[in-house]
Amino acid sequence: MVWFAVAGLALPVLPLMLQGAASLVLLFAGLTLGALALAFARNMRDAQLYEIVRLWPDCLSVTRYEPDGTQRHWCARPQELRLHISPDGPPENYLTLSGNSRRIELGSYLTPEARRELYDALEDALRFAAIPR
Repeated sequence: MVWFAVAGLALPVLPLMLQGAASLVLLFAGLTLGALALAFARNMRDAQLYEIVRLWPDCLSVTRYEPDGTQRHWCARPQELRLHISPDGPPENYLTLSGNSRRIELGSYLTPEARRELYDALEDALRFAAIPR
């Protein structure tokens, strides 16, 4: 993608190489390519964020892995859990888990539709496990 951008930005610069305006166009083309490269790097770093949700008869645990390598862990007894989704947001389909005197957000990086699917899957898993709610 970056190479296509380089080629696309080079087209207007080539005719200007003989004129004095080429350096100004090159400056803005370089700034554009730099911003594009930073955006791709940020996207790759953010793609390393994920959560693992595990359900056992006596514990539901959530481990969140941050892009910088840190981990955050939360655990609660399933009998004390409260799963809540707020369809109106903000953000849309805001999903939280309450229990063990804490409230955490689940799937902050997901689309609203994916958060709804996660809510449905967790509800089914808790119901399948016959955990009173």
